Amino acid sequence: MIDPREDPLEAARGVLDQARSLGIEIWPEGPRLRYRTLNRDLPVGLRDALAKMREEVLEIVRHERSIEYHLAPMSWNQFGMWHDHVGLVAPTGLNVGHAVRLERPIRLEVLTRAAQVLVDRHSVLRTDFPRESDLSLTDGRPSRRVWGFRPVVVHQGSGAAPEVLNGVLGELIGEPFHLETAPLFRVHHVPISGGGQVVLLVAHHLVVDGLSIRLMGPELARVFQ
Repeated sequence: MIDPREDPLEAARGVLDQARSLGIEIWPEGPRLRYRTLNRDLPVGLRDALAKMREEVLEIVRHERSIEYHLAPMSWNQFGMWHDHVGLVAPTGLNVGHAVRLERPIRLEVLTRAAQVLVDRHSVLRTDFPRESDLSLTDGRPSRRVWGFRPVVVHQGSGAAPEVLNGVLGELIGEPFHLETAPLFRVHHVPISGGGQVVLLVAHHLVVDGLSIRLMGPELARVFQ
């Protein structure tokens, strides 16, 4: 319940933190406040609080995107994975990928704009992790950096024959990320000899798990349609 004596922005920050702790992504879209939740319904009380404090929450998330980056606490799972590989190029076995086969041609600039919408929408896709010497604490936990804006690049492939396509996609998924350089997410466009193409989404497991990357495929398709 919102305490009427509390500063409105502080109250909105509490509501926003509660939503994010449940894995709910919140972003501004023009004058609207949008959210997306995976595998759970938005609690009624939280939904009502977001509606009541829409303007304050919008002000906070817009400010977050206007600054270079802000610090947020890692989850303990993230910290364990980061600790194992700090200072290294991230091992390829920790990448997750999802391929979407398209029969109709798609312009690269359209795909790039759609991919940027995903990165703008989901703060985890604008997250990176510091070197050990740069580590700081947020709320008593090791910090990660969440950038206000990070451009995504769509990598244009030279094409692949159907019989070698799976091997090509596996190699692309295996290309490493640098943990201190967001986004830990990329998109590949791979034409298929004889017709069609594959759009391949790749992310590091520190920011996206296997289920989430599969859900991003249909989300990306909805955006560019």
